[in-house]
Amino acid sequence: MRKSLKRVLPVVLSIAVAGTMFSPNFAEALGDFDLDSPVVQTPINEYRADLAPGVMEKHYSFEGTDGKKIESFVVDVDVQNPGVSIEAGTPNDGEEFGLQPVRQQASAADGENHKVVAAVNADFYNMATGEPTGIVFKDGIGIKDQLRQGWGFFGMKKSGEAVIGSTAEYDGVKDELQEALGGNAILVKNSQIYQTPQTGADKEPRTAVGIKADGDVFFAVIDGRQEPYSSGISMPDLAQMMIDLGAVTALNLDGGGSSTYTTRTLGGDDLEVDNMPSDRGERSVANSWLVVSKEPSDHAFHSAYVYPYDQSFTPGSTIDFSAKGRDKSMASAPLPDSGLTWELSDSSFGTIDENGVFRSNGKTGQFYVLLNHQGEEVGKSIIEIAAPDKIAFSSPELTVARNSEIPLGLIATFEKRVVDWKLDDVEFEIPEGLGTIDDEGVLHTNDQSVNGIIKAKLKNTDLTAQLKISVGTLPKVLFDFEDDLGTWKTATANRGEKGTLSLSNYPDPVRFGDQSLKLDFDFTNAQTGTTLGVYAGPGVNTEIEGDPQSLGMWVYGTPEAQGYWLRMLIVDGNNKNQSINLTGEKPGIDWIGWKYIEADIPSSFTGPFKVSGTQTFRMMSTKSGITGPMTKGSLYIDNIRAVYGEKVDDLYPPVIESINADEKEYTNSAVNLKADVHEYEEDPYKTGIDWEKIKLFVDGEEYSKRAGHFSYDMDGSVSLSGLQWADGTHQFTLMVPDKFGNQAVKTGYFTVNTGSAKIEIIQNQEKAYLGDQFELAVNATNPAEISESTMKLQVDKSFRLKTLHLQPALLEVHQATTLKRESLLYI
Repeated sequence: MRKSLKRVLPVVLSIAVAGTMFSPNFAEALGDFDLDSPVVQTPINEYRADLAPGVMEKHYSFEGTDGKKIESFVVDVDVQNPGVSIEAGTPNDGEEFGLQPVRQQASAADGENHKVVAAVNADFYNMATGEPTGIVFKDGIGIKDQLRQGWGFFGMKKSGEAVIGSTAEYDGVKDELQEALGGNAILVKNSQIYQTPQTGADKEPRTAVGIKADGDVFFAVIDGRQEPYSSGISMPDLAQMMIDLGAVTALNLDGGGSSTYTTRTLGGDDLEVDNMPSDRGERSVANSWLVVSKEPSDHAFHSAYVYPYDQSFTPGSTIDFSAKGRDKSMASAPLPDSGLTWELSDSSFGTIDENGVFRSNGKTGQFYVLLNHQGEEVGKSIIEIAAPDKIAFSSPELTVARNSEIPLGLIATFEKRVVDWKLDDVEFEIPEGLGTIDDEGVLHTNDQSVNGIIKAKLKNTDLTAQLKISVGTLPKVLFDFEDDLGTWKTATANRGEKGTLSLSNYPDPVRFGDQSLKLDFDFTNAQTGTTLGVYAGPGVNTEIEGDPQSLGMWVYGTPEAQGYWLRMLIVDGNNKNQSINLTGEKPGIDWIGWKYIEADIPSSFTGPFKVSGTQTFRMMSTKSGITGPMTKGSLYIDNIRAVYGEKVDDLYPPVIESINADEKEYTNSAVNLKADVHEYEEDPYKTGIDWEKIKLFVDGEEYSKRAGHFSYDMDGSVSLSGLQWADGTHQFTLMVPDKFGNQAVKTGYFTVNTGSAKIEIIQNQEKAYLGDQFELAVNATNPAEISESTMKLQVDKSFRLKTLHLQPALLEVHQATTLKRESLLYI
């Protein structure tokens, strides 16, 4: 069941399962398959479309020699076409080093009659600073013109000729370069495999550029790390594939999570990412290669993009075809109001009406749907009608919540191509009380907890598939840390970080039961400008029961832990390590106290899953010392659990709406504090505020037990009244828990200035350290009464100066004195 208008193949095939092996002699691709290569064992599909005059994209889907599927993306560029150019892309189209996703770099370079229609990632780079490894020539200017020894480059000369070379050739051509960026290896030279150094693992996502015998250029991106969708490709196979795509010479570019393939949408003007980057999102990179169309765009209709495009359907299907207009530059254009007619290249497959509705008569095979304007063809789509030769669910089991909707993931295939099926094609058997399945293959569950088997049978065939289904499964705790540590231990990225584990007991933070896991970390002496990490795990991979949708845990954020990126590592059903995010890279940890966080497991991952034995919890700092933190402190973790879509626990802390005294100054020492608090109203499982456990601290001292002064109103307020406060700035912290243990924390300051006394620090210092002395200017009525014992310098836990307290109240005589370390008052 498909919805997208363009790149449906990579998305849909991401959940396809490997079927019976087919020989190239017996498997036939949808349409032509022009990649003749020993790398290809079984062709599956080739998708091709024009992006602009002189620019064509091609997608090749095939099985490699090991039977694993590979998805590859190619853009061919006619460099002889004066309306096309190849240019170096940089962050914000500028000359400063930095990091930005390919699509944003491409968008920044767009201009009038200068439209980026395709882009790929380019050189390797320093992940902290964004400085590329190789050269950077942009608009004829050498922004970085020193080529690292052993590095290669691809460039466009001022003459318009493309060139690939090594450090040996660089000096001879650098004065001729208009655009140039680096790469780590010349894969192909003189149409022969030349360099294939180990780069990453054996099979990885890859990006490369090649120059053909006629001087034309193409870029190739191969997806990987995502079986069964795409396994990736080795360096030797990449070199061979580049030769078979026509390269006389080819250069390897950055790969892995950086591999990105972006093109202009067909019939549109925006850029889209067509491949599936292995990071599950666009990675920020140092630079990119941009394919630019300089054809003027007038948005006057010239041709049409017809969709669905390049897809397979079951016999008897009814398909609604539509079109988007394009001008001569292939930018968007409105369709004509009249004169459009639909036609089939072979009418023996069925009928198509004036609205583009095709009705299959059951005949199988391939044909074109044509769109004509005033009798001339302006667009077409290749379509296949095929009886599936296999059906299977994308996962052997599925766990969902009650009263929810989720695609079943039933995949029908013909010769390994995904076939769009309709509800009438399949007979389903479902457990009683489970719910219903709609026309799009989406399961709608009821309010019952049900366990059982869903069976699917393709009508008029012997093809069957089954799926184990669980509805209403509650989260399962994997680690509660109530026993000893056992085999739990830490590891690091080996860049100078330190980490140790212990179990925490009250009064240290504990979320559930009697103990939590305490991670002590120290990044202070580690390397700067890189990625640091302290990891923790039970030593062995831990199996996760069923089909979880996410993994969650409670984490107690401390001031020292602010800014760290939290991730997990799981092992998928292909025994591949996969990273999932508990927080975003930025801002990372941005809370104090307990908070529940959860990492979704992407639907494209293949189960069953295990929690990594070494990196169940990953605390990371990227661009360390630049934007990433390098601190020392502790973090607390409790109840790591698997979540199956059904949650009936209160996960949200109460809300501290406002505190009356926050950031205010008073001339009266009798300051009353009042806070408005309430539960998080949108939480259907809220448990209510635990009023008896509310705590209020002022200047580090708890006032929640002050009878006659502290009070609360269950209608939603907390108060502290009837107390006198000394002149100076006072810190307050209010902690409001609910009955599930979630806790809201708010810290603020108020200032009392009655004019009775004044102390000023003469030195311009922001922090206090043991042994420091501070020159003070004191106003007092009797200088003889001023001594160290009567003054207190208040600092917080980071030794940052907060306030000065003077006792007793004194007035208007100036004296300079010195405050020594024993007068520091810590809060």
